[in-house]
Amino acid sequence: MTLLHQSIDRRVLLQAGASGFFGLNLASLCGANSSGSKKSVIVVNQTGAPSHIDTLDPKPEAPVEIRGSFGTVQSRIPGVLFGEHLPMLASRADKLAVVRSFSHKDNNHTAATHHLITGSIQPGVRFDKPLSRDDWPCFGAGASYFGLGAQGVPASVTLPTFLGDGPLVWPGQHAGFLGPKYDPWQISMDPNRRDFRVNNLRLPDGLTVDALADRLALLHAVDAGQRIFERLPETIRLDDQQRNAAKVLAAGGVARAFEINSEPERTRDRYGRHMFGQSLLLARR
Repeated sequence: MTLLHQSIDRRVLLQAGASGFFGLNLASLCGANSSGSKKSVIVVNQTGAPSHIDTLDPKPEAPVEIRGSFGTVQSRIPGVLFGEHLPMLASRADKLAVVRSFSHKDNNHTAATHHLITGSIQPGVRFDKPLSRDDWPCFGAGASYFGLGAQGVPASVTLPTFLGDGPLVWPGQHAGFLGPKYDPWQISMDPNRRDFRVNNLRLPDGLTVDALADRLALLHAVDAGQRIFERLPETIRLDDQQRNAAKVLAAGGVARAFEINSEPERTRDRYGRHMFGQSLLLARR
């Protein structure tokens, strides 16, 4: 059974499914019934975690060996049940859409992760193939490639760590063949730590935005004498990184977004004082 928002009909859903990046075009397809304001998207990718039958797709009438050990709760939508551990989410079921038909046929975590977060099957040998530039780009990289996001804010941020198994980093977690220019900004830190801090997001004391602009202008003037190298990919990449870094420093909003310690203690407690809960709170910011 699939729950759909009332304003989304079958034709619109099929149109969205045919688009290059699902989720990026769905809002525009439904725009006639919405306010049209731009919104951010939080993707929570649980590699394992509770089963669907214990959360959003319980099977209370199935044999005991299938339905599991837990009971169900009635959601706000008549006839729709959630797992017993999600009573608050069940009370808000009319404000979300649950798609229970999304699946794939791969039982290997590495290849399945690539399929899940890129929308494409991993090219080449798919068994335990690590992250590489042969991968398809993840959805966050797609957002960066198409120029989504506000000025001075990364189009996509991933936290709190790369997905992997020991030294093996699973594929599909960056821009793949689009190149590192469009990689999501990776934050590999536990936001639940007392000393959590993302460094170098603010201008040093005494350095103004105008002074930063003057320094960048001087840097480009010096570089102008070395234009013989200007078409080298490494040079182009560094120039892009300098511009992006300057935008982040000048805007200042990114630094404020990562100041999770400014959240009320009650809010932080409600999300859970662990890496998963605080990562969700940081993503919301």
